[in-house]
Amino acid sequence: MYEFILIVIILIGFIFLVSIPILIGYLIYRLIKRKFKVKYANIFAIIYSLLFFLFILYQIYEDELFTKNEATELVEDLGFKLNDDFEIIENKSNEGMESMTHTFILKISNNDRNRLINEIKTSKNYMPDSIFSTDKIVYPDHYKGKKIVWNYEDESWYIRHYYQPNNEGYAPTDRSISISKTSNELRFEDVNE
Repeated sequence: MYEFILIVIILIGFIFLVSIPILIGYLIYRLIKRKFKVKYANIFAIIYSLLFFLFILYQIYEDELFTKNEATELVEDLGFKLNDDFEIIENKSNEGMESMTHTFILKISNNDRNRLINEIKTSKNYMPDSIFSTDKIVYPDHYKGKKIVWNYEDESWYIRHYYQPNNEGYAPTDRSISISKTSNELRFEDVNE
């Protein structure tokens, strides 16, 4: 029963979100048609419709349109630089009721992999697998505090975890980069709560 109600609410929200831009476009079309020529109103309608449908298509295919430049920027935000070419293996975004996650996996070169692992292992706050536990990661206040960077390893990954509280009303920045111990795989995860 609850699933049905949730689906109905989501459907009503979707219809509402789609109908508002259509209604605004129609009102502007009518205004242009009344004040100017029908020709200008038709030109506006065509351009507005194209932009609206391009926006919808972008929202639907956002994960497929993810580029190497975007991946490079997100990796560099966490203090890593990829010197060699890489391949995007997977990219996905998931939206839940309370959070949104963006995850991508890159196949990086051996040189980049070894260098990034070395950067994690030589950082001043590095915790090897033997002393690391999730109990050691203490998150600051959700809205106030300084940026915190943890560098650690678990049984399968070398990890750099970045957490920065943002002001009241904004989700904190919670990102991590994991580098596989057994392959040339780099995994990026961004969680917005």
